[in-house]
Amino acid sequence: MKTGLLTVHQSVNSGASLQAAALYSVLDNVGCNPILVDYCPKYFVDYTDPLYKKERSSLKGRVKMGLIGDRLESTKQKFHSFIQKNCNRITERYEAGSLSQLKRSDIDAWVCGSDQVWNPTHVHYDPAWLFDFTSPGAKTASYAASIGKDKLNVDDYRWLKSGLSRISAISVREDSAVSILHELGYEATQCLDPTLLFEASHWRELEVRPEVELPDKYIFYYPLEANPVERKMLAKLKKTYRLPCVALTDALFGPPEADVQVCGFGPDEFLYLIDNAEVVFTNSFHGFIFSYLFKKDLVAFKNTTKNSRLESLQRLLEVNNYQIESAQEISTVTLEKKFKIFRTSGARYRLEEERNKSIEFLKKAICD
Repeated sequence: MKTGLLTVHQSVNSGASLQAAALYSVLDNVGCNPILVDYCPKYFVDYTDPLYKKERSSLKGRVKMGLIGDRLESTKQKFHSFIQKNCNRITERYEAGSLSQLKRSDIDAWVCGSDQVWNPTHVHYDPAWLFDFTSPGAKTASYAASIGKDKLNVDDYRWLKSGLSRISAISVREDSAVSILHELGYEATQCLDPTLLFEASHWRELEVRPEVELPDKYIFYYPLEANPVERKMLAKLKKTYRLPCVALTDALFGPPEADVQVCGFGPDEFLYLIDNAEVVFTNSFHGFIFSYLFKKDLVAFKNTTKNSRLESLQRLLEVNNYQIESAQEISTVTLEKKFKIFRTSGARYRLEEERNKSIEFLKKAICD
């Protein structure tokens, strides 16, 4: 049994790379013999990729590469190396619209997932994520596919419905996605993000300490959506805990509140920075997950446009209403109450059940 895995692995996003490695490993562990499809549409690849050659040749592109080109190249290489190391069976590269050229008679089944592979805006309505390139009757499954949007429009619904009939077994990541697919006439199983299928010990084996001088104790700041309210929260958090801030970003100038900026990083460094932080401050979905797995003190703030993913995860982990929305909510008493809930969540005993359920889905959908 050989299984073609179509997932987001080429984006220089720590969560995307870590979920790709996790899903590959799970498929390998259950005997599905995965081969990673090296699908590299322009909307996911790094700015240093050959697909951006025209943009880099413009004045704006030359200035950007001149200022932060080294950082971007370093990050790209670290992410590439991480995938090569953790997904050692991989196809040749395919760009957007070219997967119809993928002719591998030795692939018995296909899996698409997880991450935001069904977020229409995120994937530019690309039908590849709905298996438009496979032969009729092919054995196909989605695993923890994420729609990742709080609201869908008519075009979003139309795009999803156009390809769901090609998928033999459907699983999604959020409970809201189960409801959306039900509206479209399809049943779906809610499965865990693949990074949650492993214990913290698994991820600690992959950690790498960044090559920068780090404080002994620090607040780790990993934003996906910078806004003025968030910056006020960070400033107050530093004042409350009297700790320096380590920020992970390739931007030319890091946040003014950051005492240390880590650039040119890889997913393994992302893991290290979370695991060794005193407090984590983020609105990242995978930042939330790894803070939970490493039992860290997490200050999670709301994403203003894409919060359904985190809300669903909070319900699953029984830490409802955990996120904060204002700097006024940052106080030692308030946060300690949240930290205690996060560290001692009653859902930890359920996590193993959810893991078994998710793995059984894969076995039944692909390996049986």
